[in-house]
Amino acid sequence: MTTTFRPNNAPLRRALASALLLASGFAGAADFHVDASAAAGGDGSQAAPFATIKDAVDAANLVTGEPSTIHVAPGTYPIASAGDFATVSVPDLTIAAAVPSDKPVVALDADLSAAANNPVVFAIAGAASRFEADNLRFTYSYTVGKNAAGNSFGPGGRLFSVAANDCVFDGCEFVQTGTTGKDWGEGGLIYANGRSKGDRLVIRNCTFAGVGSGTVRPIKIANDAQIVGNIFDSCSGCFTVYQYSSGGYFVSNRVVSCTNPIFANGDNFEELKYGEIAYNVFVSSDIPVFRKRNNVGYAKQPRFHHNTVVGCSGFVQVDEVNSISWTPWIFDNLVIAYPSGCVIRENATALDNRTSSFLDGSFFTGNAWLAPTLVAGTAPENFPDAYSLGLAVSNNLALSAAPEFLDTTDAASTNFYRLNATRYPWVRTTARGASGTIDRQAVSHPATYVGAVEPLDAAPAHPGEFFELLNLTSALSTNIAPAAASFAVEYGGNAGSVTVEWDFDGDGSFERSGAATTAQWTYAAGGDFLPRVRLTDAGTGRTIAGGATYPLRIRLLDVFVDANAAAGGNGTAAAPLRSIARGVELCASHGTVHVRGGDDRTYEIATADDLVVVLEPCVTIAGQGADGRARIVVAPTLHSEVPDPSVVQIPRTTSHTTLRGLDFTYYGSGVSAADASLGERGRCIDVQGYYATVDDCVFRQSGNYTKANGSRLYKADADGVGHAAIATRARESDRSNGQHLTVSRCRFLGESDDRSMSATRLGEYATLSENVFSNCCYVLWAVKSSDKPFLIESNVLYRCKTVPTGIYGSYNEFQNAEIRFNVFWCDSGDAVPFLTKNYHGLSSSVLIHHNTIVNASHFAEIVAGSFSWHPRIFDNLFVLDPASEDGLTVFKNNQTSFASGCFSSFKTGSDGCLRNNAWFATNGISGGPATLVAGYDLSAGCMITNNIALAAPPAFVSTKIDSPNFCRPAPRNGDWVGPGYAWTGEDGEYADWIGAKPGKIASLTRTMLLIR
Repeated sequence: MTTTFRPNNAPLRRALASALLLASGFAGAADFHVDASAAAGGDGSQAAPFATIKDAVDAANLVTGEPSTIHVAPGTYPIASAGDFATVSVPDLTIAAAVPSDKPVVALDADLSAAANNPVVFAIAGAASRFEADNLRFTYSYTVGKNAAGNSFGPGGRLFSVAANDCVFDGCEFVQTGTTGKDWGEGGLIYANGRSKGDRLVIRNCTFAGVGSGTVRPIKIANDAQIVGNIFDSCSGCFTVYQYSSGGYFVSNRVVSCTNPIFANGDNFEELKYGEIAYNVFVSSDIPVFRKRNNVGYAKQPRFHHNTVVGCSGFVQVDEVNSISWTPWIFDNLVIAYPSGCVIRENATALDNRTSSFLDGSFFTGNAWLAPTLVAGTAPENFPDAYSLGLAVSNNLALSAAPEFLDTTDAASTNFYRLNATRYPWVRTTARGASGTIDRQAVSHPATYVGAVEPLDAAPAHPGEFFELLNLTSALSTNIAPAAASFAVEYGGNAGSVTVEWDFDGDGSFERSGAATTAQWTYAAGGDFLPRVRLTDAGTGRTIAGGATYPLRIRLLDVFVDANAAAGGNGTAAAPLRSIARGVELCASHGTVHVRGGDDRTYEIATADDLVVVLEPCVTIAGQGADGRARIVVAPTLHSEVPDPSVVQIPRTTSHTTLRGLDFTYYGSGVSAADASLGERGRCIDVQGYYATVDDCVFRQSGNYTKANGSRLYKADADGVGHAAIATRARESDRSNGQHLTVSRCRFLGESDDRSMSATRLGEYATLSENVFSNCCYVLWAVKSSDKPFLIESNVLYRCKTVPTGIYGSYNEFQNAEIRFNVFWCDSGDAVPFLTKNYHGLSSSVLIHHNTIVNASHFAEIVAGSFSWHPRIFDNLFVLDPASEDGLTVFKNNQTSFASGCFSSFKTGSDGCLRNNAWFATNGISGGPATLVAGYDLSAGCMITNNIALAAPPAFVSTKIDSPNFCRPAPRNGDWVGPGYAWTGEDGEYADWIGAKPGKIASLTRTMLLIR
């Protein structure tokens, strides 16, 4: 895994500012090929390339953990509609010309904005860091008027909308046909997507030709951009900056015949603080190069130096009142102003008794200029004698005639506006210098020349003056500790003897020092490390220090956590960590976090730092050791610290997460009470990723949620959230969150006095098996209108109360579900059904069989609008509670408003059935208001056959929940529980017995002492 960063290929003297990037990741790379002449249906290989760039981007988005490159063959790639737009969502993707000298053309249709309003052709999403586009040519059209035909972008369209950081555009061309005639919006080419998005954007060696007018901007940057070595020809500007964005470099560019070159229409509130505008050539006609506007900006000493400016009305122009807050350094520039122009145009009338818009500490020194006057404008005329109060003006050279240049026609030439050193010796001999501090680092500029480039025959007069870091390479043997790493640094400039210091873990302490430009280091433990390197030139004493832009991520396959461990552990077995959250951070893909269990250890979740976020796929978090489960106590104050917290978060970017052997305790009260651990939307385990498993865990709720919590105790709101011990983010509009969740062998233990615990909210393809729900209010809530398979198997619902205690179907939640082998036990006298059927149907693909229901008020309660269901219900044992005022019938039918001609709660003409069940119900099969409706007939929609109505409740081997014989019918109940009964196998595998089969229900012997 090797990463090399080269900030600029321009000559060394132009490369003012370098960036240090260190990267780690998986070895290898994915390559995709695109050819406009290829047939559709290619797979992206060199032999069968994709026909469009979008197809290649879509394929590259499926590659994670390694860099990818899309090689684009010469040809034309049209963009005619939204179907041609591409979104990049993965990091380290490069789109590059397969033949750099023959740039492929991405041609935007002239009427694209009509086909797609404000189109975004390439969206670089926030996760797509380090995206790069190399040697591509883009053509597009603007015409007069924002809504006129012939506009590729419209008023707000973008070619590239960049939300990711560290993106690069290298060697690209942008060519416009047509012109806009007025200020009409924010259309543009390369736009950082916000003030904190698109940071460290690099645009180098590119050409922008004829780009718009008015406020149509080629580039908009955020923080720390590098715009280096580009050509801007006949453009409406070069770039603008988001408010308050800082840093950045505009270096070694050629700006020819452009209007409003820099910041002409920006908001100008401290943009580009600490920035550099240097070594550029500006050739224009009666316009200012740089305009300072409004009353805040540029307070942090931007530097304007070594620029060649020809034909301007003013090099720097200050507009509008109150602009007194900036402190620029302007030095070593060559300014040839327009005949009626000046060098500094001061239009802002200063306030607060000041006679200058510049703060003390500003200076204008070492410049050579030809203009009628140095300073002109409104304000100098008002205060001609005291103008220099804030701006120190010294050591400048006023020219008597304009100098001649070697080449004034070819902006790409290395001699473009280069001075002849023989004819103009003043560029070599003027002795001057100044110093100061910028961003807390000492900077000196003992320059011996002015303008954008030095003479061809010049040697640097000051060794080390341009000493700089060129690139740094890192290579990791693996990202699993112990990981061997090697580093190599390259530096340039006329440096002398250089000392290299290495800080491998980024803690500020340098572990190694010497002259060697390579180093090796082994990371013995996991962590996120930000290596740093520091270079010191012995001749000048100049020091360059750089840190990694993003960390080296070293992980462990086995991470050990012990609440009683000493502080300062690194996650190894010998030095475990104290924090589960930190242990999960350090766990590698397919790794395990071993959490030491036992009653003498408690893992408290009290602040945001304690919340666990799973970052890698296939991670297991498991209680470890012979002392039992790992005890996790969610503090009663957590909700007040982190509103509606998720204790363990399994994001959608992960899959196959397993939690095993954990014991959660949390506190419930009213949603605004201080002792509500989770609030009304929090959860112990929050599942968005696929194929998660929660196994052999315990969830204890101490205290009770009050009625003030409303339906969010069990039901998702519009954001797919809702309180529960375990919950997915699945919702009707996005059912894929938390797919294939398995909850098995878990215990959900609510307080016995109120039974208000909300246990599970499940998504599609869920499996709920061998769990015990004790004293719970809400056992299960499924995603609305799901038609995917769902399995509820071998669970015990003990002393649970209130709808939906058992299985609740409101909007087809249980289509294709199978509900089998479950035991449902209520307290006598509780009016609780096993199944509540509401609104839309349960189809015949719902199988409800081999369940034992004891002391329920009735097996199923059918409420409003429920005439569409037709499940298959067979081989169950119902022992309904004669003590309950509702416990009279198998079905309680509350539905009284039927569709025309349909007087049954079951769908008529369907294959729904009630077959081979045995029940004790004092008033038979059907009761409720519906039975009083003339024409009502339950059997009209349900095949009722081969059932046994018991004369008395059967006896059970045991009614203790911790017994393996819990609710198993005693042998003396008769042959109907044994083989040989007349029922045949037509209803499946288990035709010779009914109820929850012994051995199929959960093994409860280890955990029932937990029931309170």
